[in-house]
Amino acid sequence: MFVVAAERAIDEPSAVEELVELCGRLPLAIAIIARVYTEHPSWTVADLIAETRDSVLRLFAEQNSVAAAFDVSVRYLPAARRRFLTLLGLHPGTSIDPYAAAALTGRDHSVSLG
Repeated sequence: MFVVAAERAIDEPSAVEELVELCGRLPLAIAIIARVYTEHPSWTVADLIAETRDSVLRLFAEQNSVAAAFDVSVRYLPAARRRFLTLLGLHPGTSIDPYAAAALTGRDHSVSLG
């Protein structure tokens, strides 16, 4: 999954495996870390592993594991998506359609959160 999202890591299978283990093999965490990697083209997988270890250790030292997981999940999201996730907590239901999401964000339902 990581290599599909971050193709330049294909030649580092053991480092990718270590990174995926650091993510707890959780798809959301892997997807977020892959995005971080693609947004930092000068980083190696080893750089990302170091950053991930450092971030995870700080998070778990400061917060309980649920809060830390959310922090890791949103840390590298673009500002509009981070704001939407925060606003989503105001929605009373367990699912949301594009119109309700638009009402929360004050945007037209056809506009992407980029």
